[in-house]
Amino acid sequence: MKTFAQIALPIIAIILILTMLQFGPSAPEESSGILQLPTRTEVELPIFVDTPLPPTETPTATPVPPIFRDDFKGALAPGWVWINEDRAAWNLTALPGYLQMTLSTGIVRESNATNVLLYPIPEGDIQVTTMFTFRPTDNFQFVGLIFYASDANHFQIGRSYCRGFGEPCIKSGVYIQYYQDYRIGTPNEASSYNAISPIILRVTRRNNEYALDVSSNGEVWVRFSKYTIDFQPTHVGLIAAGNQRAPAMALFDFFEISAAPK
Repeated sequence: MKTFAQIALPIIAIILILTMLQFGPSAPEESSGILQLPTRTEVELPIFVDTPLPPTETPTATPVPPIFRDDFKGALAPGWVWINEDRAAWNLTALPGYLQMTLSTGIVRESNATNVLLYPIPEGDIQVTTMFTFRPTDNFQFVGLIFYASDANHFQIGRSYCRGFGEPCIKSGVYIQYYQDYRIGTPNEASSYNAISPIILRVTRRNNEYALDVSSNGEVWVRFSKYTIDFQPTHVGLIAAGNQRAPAMALFDFFEISAAPK
């Protein structure tokens, strides 16, 4: 009888031979002298969706209060100064919310204009704005703003009428009239303006340079002129003067002084 070893050894040998035939011998690794990097493992990255950021609120600019403003409601604001006041020729009650002025027959450089309404000019760069209703129809009528140092030295910007005296007379229009030492000087300009009132005048002063803009609605502005003034006005205000014939009225809606825009 065969022993267990005689039976088991041939069986183990057969199993080893079959295993070698199935998988084969391992190929020897070639040495190339190059460091072999480990196999890279693919990692699935997260997908980011391009979601827009919520809009950032734009801070609203804080309105800068005017230095001085008069809406002509009930009474004149404190600070006004009259030159040659004629109390019967102006009022705030005929049309509430308006300063109504009857045009004076005089002119400032002859020291006979009445109801020239002035306010002290603040220091620094300023912007002066007024709105009024008036359409000139006769020679020398003038309604608008006046920058005043004295009767001898001032300039005025507004609606006026000039006919038959050469340049810059263009009948009804917007005029700049500059007086120094009682004589008319430069700028002395006019631009045609026949629109029905109201009209808004805005003068921006930086140092001794003045820029005039005109508007009929407060939204669309037209640059009328820019000029340099040789003297220093002390007051700014309203004028309605130069009337020669039948009485004429002007209505002022408001007057404002503010700091000039940066």
